Amino acid sequence: MTAAERWRGRALTVEAGILLATARALVAMVEFGRWRALLGRPLPAEPGDPALDLVRNRAARRLSRAVERGARWLPGNSRCLPQALALAWMLRRRGIACTLVLGVLSGARRGALNDLHAWVVCDGEIVIGRSEQAYRPLAAFR
Repeated sequence: MTAAERWRGRALTVEAGILLATARALVAMVEFGRWRALLGRPLPAEPGDPALDLVRNRAARRLSRAVERGARWLPGNSRCLPQALALAWMLRRRGIACTLVLGVLSGARRGALNDLHAWVVCDGEIVIGRSEQAYRPLAAFR
């Protein structure tokens, strides 16, 4: 890896950290209705929705790793929604199509702290927010 590539990676991590801090502040302090438009344009979010089947993109995975590094770098806990927001903002800024999905566990499995979950689908794959649990999509935003 060249020095220029290392610096680009560090710059992406700093960008991700700034966006994560912004997303965490929004989620923690601002009413959802005031920032919902930042999620993107609402889409139907049914399992197997063809809108979620996109062409694979290596750049999206690279940006996802930057967000994950930024989450480790920031103090406190960056949960799934701030991470998904930060990645979606970074992808959209670069003109990369993505879908931010909000989901919930099935009724029989609910009752824990992590009933809700957020993830980003890009290139036909979940690039951030992959989970062992089976979450049912509630809403998707592009």
